[in-house]
Amino acid sequence: MFLLAEEYRISDVSRPSSSSDEDNCGQICSVDYTSKQDGRYYPLLRKTVNCHSIMRRMASPPTVSTSPPPRYPPLDSLDNFTQHGQCPIKQCIVYYDQSSLSNSSKPLHFSAATFRKLMEADRSGKIISHYDDRYRRLKPILATYRRYIHNAHVAVLGTENPWAEAMLMNLGPRRITTLEYRTLVIEHSRVNVITPAQFARKFLQSINSKQPVCCT
Repeated sequence: MFLLAEEYRISDVSRPSSSSDEDNCGQICSVDYTSKQDGRYYPLLRKTVNCHSIMRRMASPPTVSTSPPPRYPPLDSLDNFTQHGQCPIKQCIVYYDQSSLSNSSKPLHFSAATFRKLMEADRSGKIISHYDDRYRRLKPILATYRRYIHNAHVAVLGTENPWAEAMLMNLGPRRITTLEYRTLVIEHSRVNVITPAQFARKFLQSINSKQPVCCT
């Protein structure tokens, strides 16, 4: 999936006055929002996301992980997780453990030629998405938001194959930043790949130095 990103200076980011800078979460942990736009089914709410706590945890991931992770939430958090029982948990049948991919020392490499072919295939009308898009809805949706993509900084969250980057690149972004746990190389001058931990550290360093940051 991908999120559109804009660049802000820290002085432009709204900060609630009830908490310290170190624990400031912005609007992500509240019901507040900066703007509201009516939608077909739900309104589109825009928030200022500036949570230092989340970024600190992401910048220092645990050195030891549990594998496989628990398939059901702990009993003391079950009520909150299921919205007080409104979203019952069903039997887990399929479990995908891809931790070996993210921990692999061998980088996933996409050459400039491979990426160019993906862009050409997208321009020719072929479906390059790895999601089921039999009704061809994704491309028109992206075209609808072209004004937010063209000449903008766009973030792509998670990539096993850079089809999303190729589709977005055809809409003319200034640059694309992909966040991926696995070591990944995409050969294109306007595509940058970083891990979530690297992104979080850059975010925190930028806050301390008052430099522009990318906020998804």
